[in-house]
Amino acid sequence: MQHKKRKLLLLILDAFSDRYLNYAHYLSKLCKEYYCSTIKPIFAYEGIRAAILTGLDTRGSGIWHDKIFVPTGRRDLKIRLLKHITRIIDTMSPTDYINKTLRFIIFKVFREEYGTPHLIPSRYLEYFVTYRHENKGILDLFQILGMHGIRSTWIEPKLSFMEKLVLKNVVDLFRKYDFIVVKLNSLDRLGHKYGPFSSKVRERVKYLDSVVAETINSLQNRIDNFSFIIMSDHGMVPVEKTINIEEMLEKEAQAKPLRDYIPYIGSTFTSFYILNKKPRAFNELLQSIEKYGKILDETEMELLGINKELYGHIIFTLDEKIIFYPNFFQKREIPKGMHGYMHTTFDSAIFISNNSAFRLDHNLKYMDVFRFVFNYFTESYGKIPN
Repeated sequence: MQHKKRKLLLLILDAFSDRYLNYAHYLSKLCKEYYCSTIKPIFAYEGIRAAILTGLDTRGSGIWHDKIFVPTGRRDLKIRLLKHITRIIDTMSPTDYINKTLRFIIFKVFREEYGTPHLIPSRYLEYFVTYRHENKGILDLFQILGMHGIRSTWIEPKLSFMEKLVLKNVVDLFRKYDFIVVKLNSLDRLGHKYGPFSSKVRERVKYLDSVVAETINSLQNRIDNFSFIIMSDHGMVPVEKTINIEEMLEKEAQAKPLRDYIPYIGSTFTSFYILNKKPRAFNELLQSIEKYGKILDETEMELLGINKELYGHIIFTLDEKIIFYPNFFQKREIPKGMHGYMHTTFDSAIFISNNSAFRLDHNLKYMDVFRFVFNYFTESYGKIPN
C-alpha cells in the first residue's frame, strides 16, 4: 500500500502555561474548535525532550537531565583550556544572558557539547558531561521516520526576533519536509526574568498568538493533508523564596565541595555526588530545610528512573515557588519565574491539535506525542517497534 503524503507541524511553545490561554485569543479559539487538553507534568528536564523523541519515560530512557557526574574529573587539555577561558568570561559578563551566549560560542569553538544553557562554575566543569538519548544509542522519532522515507527536521531559533521568520518559512519548508518541529524559547526566557504574571510575558504571549495564527491559517490554506500539534513542555511558576545551599552546607555542616562532595545545583533541586563525607551528615542537614522540600528516597529515585551514579547519591527537591539561588543557571539576577518542580499544581502544559487521531480520554503524557506522530505517518506500516 502506497504511503499517502501527509504533513505535520509540531509547534512547541517553551514554558507556555495553560494560564496564558486567558490572553491568547487565537489559541483559545483553537481550543474550542479542536481537541484541547493539558499534559501531565513530569519531574524531568532533558527527560521531557527524550520522552517526545523516543516515546520512553525516564525509567525507559535513563535520561533525567542533561548533565551527569564524572566524579574523577576530566583531565584533558581541552577541558583545562575551557575552564580557564570560561573563568574569564564569567568574570567579565555583565548579565547571565550575555554569559551564556559567550559560553555557547566558546563551547562551539572547542567542540564541547553545551546542552541546556548553563553557568556551571568553572571549577566544576571537569566533573560534568552533557548526556542525551543520543549518547545511549536510542533511536529517536527522526531516525525511525527516516527509515520509512519520511523527511523531518527540528528547528529551534536561538534569538527571539528569529521566531517569526522561522514560522513564516514553514510553508516553504513543507516542500522539502513532511514533519517539522519548531520550538520557540522566548517565552521561557521572559518568564524566568520577569515572572509569569508580568506585562512582558503577557505581551509576548499575545505576539506569539498572532504569529501562530498567521502561520496556521496560511498552512491550512496552502498545504494539503496538513495537521498540527501545538504544545508546551511545561508552564511557569512565580518565585517567592530562595535558598543558598552551598553557603548553608559550609556554615552548618563544615562540608566543602570537591573535598566532601560534588554538587549539581539546579533551580528546583540539588544533587550531591558524595566523596568523603558520610551521606548521613548531608541527610541531617537537608532535613533542617524539609519544610521547603524533601530528600528523594530510594523508591522515589527508582520510580523516577534516576541512576544515582549518574545523577547524584542524594537529591533534594524543592516545593513550588521556592528555588536554590545562586544555582547553575542563574547567579546575577534572582529569577521571578521557575519550572521543573517534582509536584506541580500551579499550572500545566498545553496540547492542541486539529487531528482527531491525536485525542485521548485520559491524561496526556509526553510519550504520547511520539506515538501520535509515528502513527500519523506510518499507520500503513504496522506497529511501533519495541
